[in-house]
Amino acid sequence: MKWKIEDPYIEITSLCNLKCIHCYNSSSSNTKKHLNISELEQCLSYFNEIGIKQISVSGGEPLLYPNLMELLEICSFYEMEVFLVTNGTLLNNDLVSKIRKHIKYYQVSLDGDRDTNDTLRGVGSYDK
Repeated sequence: MKWKIEDPYIEITSLCNLKCIHCYNSSSSNTKKHLNISELEQCLSYFNEIGIKQISVSGGEPLLYPNLMELLEICSFYEMEVFLVTNGTLLNNDLVSKIRKHIKYYQVSLDGDRDTNDTLRGVGSYDK
């Protein structure tokens, strides 16, 4: 059986601004916080060579990744569609205006009504 990579899912950082009780990252003792941008560029180059045109980017919270814009520009260079998985709490008009041309899809986590969401993700996370 031959495996084919179709939609790689890349966790670019383990850092997050929330402490969700159900998340593996909230209890992680992983000392490596961010993926190296040079290594990511090599991966994206390889993905391009084998015909991958969409990637999912997550974390932790990917909006905390210090090289996010550079990563998105590399994806645009390779004409890759980016699916961004975020908790949404760091999104604001300024950031959205910077990243919108690079992002094809957004997935924002929401775990129910205000009380349920705040119980699982932290007080005040629903309103952000």
